Amino acid sequence: MEDVTSRLLPFHCFSYPEIPESDDLLSEEVVFEPLCERLLHRKRNLEEQFRKRFLSDTQDRAFCEDVLMNRLFTESEEAEMAEEREKSKLRKVQTKIVCPHIC
Repeated sequence: MEDVTSRLLPFHCFSYPEIPESDDLLSEEVVFEPLCERLLHRKRNLEEQFRKRFLSDTQDRAFCEDVLMNRLFTESEEAEMAEEREKSKLRKVQTKIVCPHIC
């Protein structure tokens, strides 16, 4: 059991800096400063990646929404035009029925 513990313990405490035995706060700060900077840098990189992906997803969605809205507008315009054509045909037919000698 002691052999296993001695072998696995370094992996369990991966990238954890060794702290000197002295209680000097300055030495702890010197030890932890690079670690904190590295972790902060990783955090900022992850946030930036998330921001880029989020923005690219929203841009894709916005483009899709624009296409969808254009299609809906076009369909509604086509429906209105078809309705106007039908009304125009009805008016012509009604005009022919009422006044056959004019047309």
